[in-house]
Amino acid sequence: MKNVRKVPDGNHLVLRSNGGSLETDMVGDVRGYGTMWYHPDSLANILSFANVRKKFKVQMHTGPQDPAPSISVTKDNGDVMRFDERNLGLYVHDALNTSNKHLLRTNFNYVFVTRITDLEKQFTRREVEEARKARILYVNLGRPSKQKFKSLLNENFIRDCPITAAHVDRA
Repeated sequence: MKNVRKVPDGNHLVLRSNGGSLETDMVGDVRGYGTMWYHPDSLANILSFANVRKKFKVQMHTGPQDPAPSISVTKDNGDVMRFDERNLGLYVHDALNTSNKHLLRTNFNYVFVTRITDLEKQFTRREVEEARKARILYVNLGRPSKQKFKSLLNENFIRDCPITAAHVDRA
C-alpha cells in the first residue's frame, strides 16, 4: 500500500469484528486494485466483494451439491486467484497452493469476508440469540480457546449455564 493519507471532508470507516472495532479516516492505494481503507493496527486490509467485482471478473463456482465451492477473481493480466470456501462461509486464497507461482513474488494480501447478517439467515432467530449469548460468555471468560470453552460448558464448570457446545459452534 502506498500513498497513505487522511480522507478529506471528515469521512471515516468503522470496522467491527469479533476482535473489537477500529475507526479510521485513512486510505491508501494498492497496486492493481486502487484506493482502499487503511488502519495501522489492522491485521488485514479487507476488500469489498462489490468493489472487487467492479474492477475484475468474479466467478462463483457454488451450488448445494458442490463439493468444493469457490470464487475465482480474474485480474487484468489474466491471472486467476481462487478463493476456496472454508468453515462458516469464509472464502480464503491460499497463495502457497496457487498454480500462478509468480503471484508469490507480489506483496498483496487478500481477504473476503461474509457478513454476519448473511450467516444469520441460515439459522432461526432463537439459534442466533443463543449464539450471541455464547459470544458474550466467551468474551467474559477472557476468550479461551474454542476447545477449552466447550470443555468448560460440557463439564458443567459454570453451574446451570444455559449455553451449550452447539451454541458455541453456531457462534
